[in-house]
Parts: sequence; C-alpha cells; structure tokens
Amino acid sequence: MTENDGQLGFGDQPEARDLALDRRLELFLDEIVASSPSLPVDFTARVVKARPFAPWEVRLAVSWRVPAAIAAALLVSSAGVFLAPLGDLGPATALAVWGNVVTAAVARPVAAVFSAAPVLVSAVEAIRQALSPVGGLAFGGAAAALAGVTAALLRRRPARAPR
Repeated sequence: MTENDGQLGFGDQPEARDLALDRRLELFLDEIVASSPSLPVDFTARVVKARPFAPWEVRLAVSWRVPAAIAAALLVSSAGVFLAPLGDLGPATALAVWGNVVTAAVARPVAAVFSAAPVLVSAVEAIRQALSPVGGLAFGGAAAALAGVTAALLRRRPARAPR
C-alpha cells in the first residue's frame, strides 16, 4: 500500500461511491448549520484539528524543518566564511573578503547567464538553418508525442493493494 491510500492524487477522478458520500456529508453539515442558531466557539479549531494534514500546507511546524535547516546551514557557512579570516586578518579585511565572496557568489551566475545568451541565440539560429521544414515538423511532433506520453504516465492512477 502507498502512504496516500484513500487520498486522490493529481488528475484522479473520485468514484461515484465517494461522491455520493460527500454529497450526504454536505447535506448533513448544511442541516446542522441550519438547525443551530450559532456554532460553538471552538468549532473552527476542532474542524482544523480533525482535518488531515496535506503535504503542501504549512500550518504545521514539521513542514518547516527542511527549509529551516537549509537556511541555517547557509547562514552558518556564510558566518564561517566571514569569521575564518579573523584569525589572520583584521575585522575590516575579513569584512572585505566576506563581501567579495558574497558578491562573487551572486554576480558570477548572473554574468554567466548574460554571457551565454549570445551563444544560445547563435546555437538556436544554427539549428534552425540546419533543419529543413520537414525536419522541424518531425522534431516538433516528436517533442509533442514525448510530452503526451509523459502526461499520460503522470495521470495514471497508482496501483492499489486490495484491502
């Protein structure tokens, strides 16, 4: 069994039995709301607590562990780069070294993208000139077929073990 048995994945269609159960539950909830003058004070908290946690939600602290660990690692490594020269150099020099490292870490990838742009344009132009219109259509058709196969594989329902 997979860990998300009973939960619908992306593109999965609910079964008729599940839809009927959902409709009955909605009608039941509508009757409860209509029959009571006001909801209890802690109604929202009880519903949120009883509702299963979805992986894309960020309301639980558990989902912040990995991003917090990555941010902490980046902060500690940055502080280490700043503090390393302090043993041999003065604070002003250490700050200058740290600033140069941070500037290089940010500016070099941006400069690489800008310097690669003319090369990419010339490569696309060379490919366009090398391909005949029929070759271009064949290449586009193959890309569209690959995209269709990929989409079909992603939409497949996962196999479920019998209960």
